[in-house]
Amino acid sequence: MDDRQRQFWNEARAACEPPLRDAPDAIRTLGNSQPLSKTLVDLVLRGEKTGTFSLPLDFKAGSEPAAGHEVLLCDHDGAPHAVLVLDQVTTRTFGDISTDDIACEGPGLRDLDRWRELHWAYWQSVLAPHGRQPSMDMPVICQRFSVRYPIQR
Repeated sequence: MDDRQRQFWNEARAACEPPLRDAPDAIRTLGNSQPLSKTLVDLVLRGEKTGTFSLPLDFKAGSEPAAGHEVLLCDHDGAPHAVLVLDQVTTRTFGDISTDDIACEGPGLRDLDRWRELHWAYWQSVLAPHGRQPSMDMPVICQRFSVRYPIQR
């Protein structure tokens, strides 16, 4: 954690009851650019996005998300914006993702065809450097979360 993140975490720990752990289980960024990250963080803070999707390769062994994890949500530049609690974590194949699964997405991605199109293209760019391609049977980690402590603006 950098100094900004540590200060935010300590503010959140002082404000939350029951208190947060000494450190987050993970520090996460949504999106692969600052503009996209800002958009996604804003959706989370407005309560319009209550979940996210990841591939297993996004996590080192032993750091996979689990229900109950406390996550420090930062933007693409590392600035902290919220403490999230993972309420539910499931793994499905890409082809088995349903409209029920994506109901947690932001308003623009609640259409299954649009969700698949966007995520297929994104994961294609993520997997290519590893010599892999997306597939209908690739595992996708579905994470539902709630905001435990938002940034005080």
